[in-house]
Amino acid sequence: MLLVEKIGCFFTSNNGGHTAAIFASIIQSCKQNGVNPSAYLTYVIKKLADKSYSEIDDL
Repeated sequence: MLLVEKIGCFFTSNNGGHTAAIFASIIQSCKQNGVNPSAYLTYVIKKLADKSYSEIDDL
């Protein structure tokens, strides 16, 4: 929650800060697991583009 509050200071809405905190969390998780964050996010976004909303859980 502290990360959301810190990042939220730079955004004009709570949703913007919350979204940024989610991305920061994903990026940190990638780094801690030796995964390239840019490559991972690119892969996931491309996969999401090909899925319908009901298929997202399959990822």
